Amino acid sequence: MENSKGVRNIKDSIYWWEAFFNVFKSTVGTGILTLPEAFLTAGLVSGSIGLIFVAAICIISLNLLVDANKIACQKLEVSALNYGDLVKFAFSENKYSSKFSFYGKVTTNLITFLFQFFVCSAYIRITAETINDLITIVLGTSSHIPLWALIFLMELPFGAIAVVRNMRIISIFSGFAVLLLTISLVSIFTEISIDVPSPSGLPLYTNFWMTALLMGRTIYSMESIATILPIENKMKRPEHFRLVMNSAFIAITLIYLAFALIGFMKYRFEVADVITENLPDTVFFKIIRVLFGITILFTYSIQFYAMNLVVIPLVEKYLHFKSSIFFTVLLLVTAQVLIAGIFPNVDLALSLIGGSLGAILFVVFPPIVGILVKENDKSSLTSGIALYKSFCFLILVFGCFITLTSTAAAIAEIYQSVRH
Repeated sequence: MENSKGVRNIKDSIYWWEAFFNVFKSTVGTGILTLPEAFLTAGLVSGSIGLIFVAAICIISLNLLVDANKIACQKLEVSALNYGDLVKFAFSENKYSSKFSFYGKVTTNLITFLFQFFVCSAYIRITAETINDLITIVLGTSSHIPLWALIFLMELPFGAIAVVRNMRIISIFSGFAVLLLTISLVSIFTEISIDVPSPSGLPLYTNFWMTALLMGRTIYSMESIATILPIENKMKRPEHFRLVMNSAFIAITLIYLAFALIGFMKYRFEVADVITENLPDTVFFKIIRVLFGITILFTYSIQFYAMNLVVIPLVEKYLHFKSSIFFTVLLLVTAQVLIAGIFPNVDLALSLIGGSLGAILFVVFPPIVGILVKENDKSSLTSGIALYKSFCFLILVFGCFITLTSTAAAIAEIYQSVRH
């Protein structure tokens, strides 16, 4: 709970800079490396506009969610709510939707679980591939260790990280990941910024479908909705979170835009699907690629934490034997390792789930929650509620459009992979 000064009295509360690290690293991942190629298909101008448009919708949706969460916590006289409980509260505020409140919570928790589960599975595979690359660099020759063996060896380190439920410790992991990520991105950006040719001759606009695909890829690369409320719930001073979140996402948008534009202008029509493939084949940039992969390992904790918030309440409710939470966490990690080892294209499954179900969490549910919660908020001016609801409805329309395009982008990506 909060004291009279608005400070949360919980043992693992975090400061604003720790929240910034967690928001930043739970959002920025390997998706940034694919954006230059996305600009090739969409065009310089339409790609820039599409990226900025999606980022704006994401930021607005997150603010709607945080605002609704604040109102709900005040009404229920609690210090924190998870996403599922917030959706349940929002649906219960309206006489027409109240009968669906339980199903709204179950649906939200199920989507959150599926998305975070596949995120974590993809992280395990990426880390194993990174270790394989590191072994190659050290030995100077290709590693003879099968990738599946490295993946199954990931059970120990990822299992140890998964049992961590203290947000202060998780923030340390995120801070270290941000440090490595900064080194990697600065090194990559420095290389691609050298001798950038004129953009003349590059397509400014291709067609609507390609722009829609870019928007889908952008929403997928910015999805961190499942981690936002858990981070806000642990803020020592929750009134600072909105500034922290908005600052992080504005910075992320600018970084994404710079990488996409400069990367496309530098390598033009030869830009690779992942821009690190265009970098010089030197030991330095091999190490940089490894550092980028290692950041994934230290981001696993915050992603698994978001999934824990869905699973652990169920474990506490239905399983009463000693160490049930510990064994459940290890069972989940084992399942993720198996998925990462058996299915080489787990990232494609994540792309589909993130582009469809994840987008629903990110840009469809927030305006709906905003409308339902604000409708019965007596602290709001009556004259302003209609305008607020109209604004939320507009965001909902855009959110549905982005969800459809991101789903189409994921299906197209899977189709191309299977075809080739």
